[in-house]
Amino acid sequence: MDILSQHPDSTRAQLILANADAALGDLNAATQEATKAVEMTPGEAITHVNLSVMQERSKDLAAAEASLMKAAEVDPKSSMVQIALGSFYQRRQRLTDSEAAMKKAIELDPKNPLPRGLLALIFVKDNQADRAEDVLQQAKKDLSDNPNGYRMLGEFYVRRGNLEKGVEEFASLHKEHGKETGVTLTYAELLAAAKRFDEATALTNELTKADANNVQAITLRSKIEAAQGKTNDALETMKTALKATPTDPRVHFDLGLAYHNAGNAPQAKVEWQSALKIRPRMAEALEALAGEAVRENDMKGVQSYAAQLTAIRPDLPQGYLYAGTAAAGLGDLAGAEKNYEALVQVAPTNALGYAKLGAVRVAQKRLDDAAKLFDEGLKRDPKSYDALSGAALVLLAKKRVPEAIAKVQSVVESSPTSANATLLGKLYIENKQANLAETALQKARELDAKNADATYLLYQLKLARGAKDEAYGLVAEAVKDGTTDPRIYTVYGMGLEGRGDWQTAESAYQKALGFQPNDAMAANNLAYLLLEHGGDANLALSLAQTARRGMPKAGATADTLAWASYHVGAYDTARKLLEDAAAGQPDNATYHYHLGLTYLKLNQGARGKAELEKALKLNPDGPKAEEIQDLITKN
Repeated sequence: MDILSQHPDSTRAQLILANADAALGDLNAATQEATKAVEMTPGEAITHVNLSVMQERSKDLAAAEASLMKAAEVDPKSSMVQIALGSFYQRRQRLTDSEAAMKKAIELDPKNPLPRGLLALIFVKDNQADRAEDVLQQAKKDLSDNPNGYRMLGEFYVRRGNLEKGVEEFASLHKEHGKETGVTLTYAELLAAAKRFDEATALTNELTKADANNVQAITLRSKIEAAQGKTNDALETMKTALKATPTDPRVHFDLGLAYHNAGNAPQAKVEWQSALKIRPRMAEALEALAGEAVRENDMKGVQSYAAQLTAIRPDLPQGYLYAGTAAAGLGDLAGAEKNYEALVQVAPTNALGYAKLGAVRVAQKRLDDAAKLFDEGLKRDPKSYDALSGAALVLLAKKRVPEAIAKVQSVVESSPTSANATLLGKLYIENKQANLAETALQKARELDAKNADATYLLYQLKLARGAKDEAYGLVAEAVKDGTTDPRIYTVYGMGLEGRGDWQTAESAYQKALGFQPNDAMAANNLAYLLLEHGGDANLALSLAQTARRGMPKAGATADTLAWASYHVGAYDTARKLLEDAAAGQPDNATYHYHLGLTYLKLNQGARGKAELEKALKLNPDGPKAEEIQDLITKN
């Protein structure tokens, strides 16, 4: 009440109080205060408009309309009153009345782009896109000196999904208004979306020539380079943007994306955290950090970021999605269920919430309930991967594999997506139908050449049928295209090793670890290469320990950790690991060779000689055969 006590006769104070009450959810008080404002100054249209807002929020629609009509009577020349009246009618689906009000607003204020844009929106809602286009064409002519007016037609095309016409329109605007940087930037963005990268880059160069610190142009150039697979160039370009504006949270965020795409996840996190320090309520940064925590399997971290995200943006579904993911990962199914239910409430038309709740039901072994939820998801989005894969999972759990395949195949045939074609390929693999799986996965890559899951599975299938060159070519192409999937880099490194190019293989494994620092296979292979080619033994040991944690039962990780331990002088540790590995795979010559060398270091000559003889017998023509023979002779 302090405002009113200080300004008891102020209409403005009364309006402020009314809006404050409304913000606190007290609509009765808000309506009373707004009514008092009208009584104090009945000749001001704004008081009647403000009262209509409170009445509409209180569901008193007749009173709200009457207040707006009174506002129009009080100030018949106010375009803003007509806009308010037209917007009210639009919300009530009275599109004819809304159209009339917006046309009146345009007549009263012909230089204002707002009512023209709202009139176009009315026509779109009434399925009259051609009339909307006519309105915006006229706006372009009438408002040729106002960027907010002449841009609307091109933006309309883009929102309607007509990229080609959007590019054409902004090309025209660029010719007419080339000095308007906003037009040039939007035109460049549309060219990039159309994959006309050279033309888009030329425009960003044009912008930075005029202003070397044009951060939006620099950032767009970085994104173009990333889309072309030039991840290192994209990173360096974003670094220049940060130099231009070191306190811009958006630049830190985009630099984080560039680091992530370049395979440097730790530095990406640093930049996203820097963005949060500058703008603590930056939802995109919290989402990115939560996503990275998921990749690292750090569910406590996911939980923390999700809590912050839902606190600042309770209207966003992503916060509840990550909160549910964290709860499920921590074994709290009740917590997961609660958050996924909140996800459904926030985004009721999105299939994802139903699919996630279905996954909880699967974990609870309530398969029939799960199936219903997955079907609810598919009703909302027949192409939803999460809902479709969940429905297929239920059928698989019930041993109804042909039905699962048929269900997914039907969706892929009617509404193909790369993700669902990949799902079909997985089901064919599950059913041991390799040829059909290859066909489905090829289809997935045709729909999205950068689908890493499809690429990796196809690689495995080709390798299994002996087509090593085809398999290698597939992952080499994915690497060239700038994939961010660590599995692709790992198998690419293995292919390079097979071709004798261990130096490039090392780089591939490093890249994989940049994307996924705990990737066990990449860590194992990189550690072994370092040991075999005179690299840092302590680094190799650290990598081998990472690999062993990720693959604790694999003989390969035991051997690599043992070999690293050998190189740092921890011979007894090496012995224990190698004895287990050799016992588990007695036909592996390398394990016996390493065990033999370890016994020799432990002054157990007879045992060492025996292991070396086994290694030589198992692989008499191997690359180490001559060395092993010399050691046997000497011992």
